Amino acid sequence: MSSSHTPRAPFRALLLAFVALVSLVTPAAQPRASAAVRPQQTAAVGFADMRASLKLSAAQRDALMAYVAESVLEGEADAVDLPAVIRNDKLPRILFLSVSDGETPAQVIMKSGRGVLAVANQAIAALEPLREDGFEPLWVKLDLVQTVTKLTSSGSRLPGSFEPSLQGLAFSGVPLIAFLPEELISHGLVNESNQLQASVITRYLATRGPGAGSLARAAKPAFAFTSLSVFSDGEDIFPLYRGHRLFSNPTSDELLEASIEAGEYLTRSTRANGQFVYEYRPTTDEVSSQYNIVRHAGTIYAMMELYEVTEDADLLAAAQRAIEYLESTVETLRFQGENLQVIVEDDVFKLGSNGLGLVALAKYTEATGDEQYLPLMQELAEAIGGVQRANGSLISQLEYPSGEVIDFESEYYPGEAMLGLARLHQIDGDERWLDIAVRAARYQINVRDRGRTDDQLPHDHWLLYALNDLYRERPDALFLNHSRRIAGTIMRAQLLRPKFTDYLGGYYSVPRTAPVATRSEGLAAAYLLFKEFGSAADAKKALDAVKLGVRFQLQTQFQPESAMYLKDPQRALGGFHESLTVFDIRNDFVQHNVSALLALRRILDGE
Repeated sequence: MSSSHTPRAPFRALLLAFVALVSLVTPAAQPRASAAVRPQQTAAVGFADMRASLKLSAAQRDALMAYVAESVLEGEADAVDLPAVIRNDKLPRILFLSVSDGETPAQVIMKSGRGVLAVANQAIAALEPLREDGFEPLWVKLDLVQTVTKLTSSGSRLPGSFEPSLQGLAFSGVPLIAFLPEELISHGLVNESNQLQASVITRYLATRGPGAGSLARAAKPAFAFTSLSVFSDGEDIFPLYRGHRLFSNPTSDELLEASIEAGEYLTRSTRANGQFVYEYRPTTDEVSSQYNIVRHAGTIYAMMELYEVTEDADLLAAAQRAIEYLESTVETLRFQGENLQVIVEDDVFKLGSNGLGLVALAKYTEATGDEQYLPLMQELAEAIGGVQRANGSLISQLEYPSGEVIDFESEYYPGEAMLGLARLHQIDGDERWLDIAVRAARYQINVRDRGRTDDQLPHDHWLLYALNDLYRERPDALFLNHSRRIAGTIMRAQLLRPKFTDYLGGYYSVPRTAPVATRSEGLAAAYLLFKEFGSAADAKKALDAVKLGVRFQLQTQFQPESAMYLKDPQRALGGFHESLTVFDIRNDFVQHNVSALLALRRILDGE
């Protein structure tokens, strides 16, 4: 899962390993006079000529990819011992070769003809003009067209059944023009309504690789196609689905590597003044002007969780700038005769700001041993107590500077505040913070959630965090039972028999990264509670759900295979994007994923 720029292992050894494996199930190759296969021009093949897919085993597929990647990255490869199914193929084939230097968008070369090896060699040879101009390939992706479906619609709107993230699109006319799903999504060639963007397509074709052609006015979308898709970064080979690799059971090391890459994204995205790049849109290379101070605080927490493991100096420096910015937003608010120290954004105090501010500063204190922010933390906690009503509920928002209560009740701010109070208590031992948090927790359970069926409960991950912490200090069956109810509600909503393979472990009909990550966080906290104080069966269910959730989440992290089509691949690397088909990155998407991955890693290491 590395985003390194430099291939770390020669492909010769990798190719030989594949050859040895394939030779066990493939007839031996006949001796040939020349090891290197030179490109041979074959008769042009169109999508209408595609009659049969090329069935390859995993070993045969990887042998083909190893050959192509070695040819691209090292300049030459030996095709003599490729499997016979590849060497002897003479059927019509269409192949896409996507190559990136890691810094600029992928060059996409499409070739067609008879025989997969001949067509692959044509695509490899087409890279030579780029090499002569100084292009140095780093990432290689191969797409071999497998199935072709004729489109019945006319005009610029594609049928509703067309899935642009899973199907490529070919046009009528000459020269042959077609786009991979990754191109359709990464470059906005099709909008959310399946409407073709003709002007965008025209501009994109002008930047595409050699022989891209141009879209004539008479050309219409004619075919949808699927492909066998494989990627190599010079070290590993990955089969792809929807442009990303699939995950089964990530190891502790893999979870840490993904977290480190996400931390590098956050480090790069922390400005000199301590603000984060709140939302980055990789498809347009634009930054949103919006901001959210609650999510700012939460992001610091995730960064400090990661720093606690890696002790990365650059990550710490970025987090310290972000803390200084957070500190600069603290104002004195007069409320009910008291001066409260509150975090203010756009003339509004949000309970969650003080709550996650406490969570972030507590983790900073724990990870570094630096207690300089302890007085500020205690002031933020006093303010939380200052907005607690007699019934235990917490006011969500106040206007600044008037102190007028805003008619808004957040589902998540109270849990954030309770967790912050519990974490401060772990540092200074003051029982007042637990008193406030316990009263708030009992209100949430006995009043807010009273009368709700299990499936009506909010998927309140912050409350699960808080109840895990509170139960250890103030054991109460109420907390344990409510954690069990919330966890059960979440787990029943998880996608276990999804429409698409990569939806597994998600939530909602179209899963998104942040909702999955937050639930994974909450369930990881519930797992710890159940394991120590509940039942083994409940703990196992929670952990199984966390593992499935994390498998989904990892698919939404920009790795080289998905970043290579973007305008600025390096800027996006390591970031977690909104969903499998929406590529916007927001700092809280990254925050929640880092926290969830590290939570699972701690569990795996503990086991």
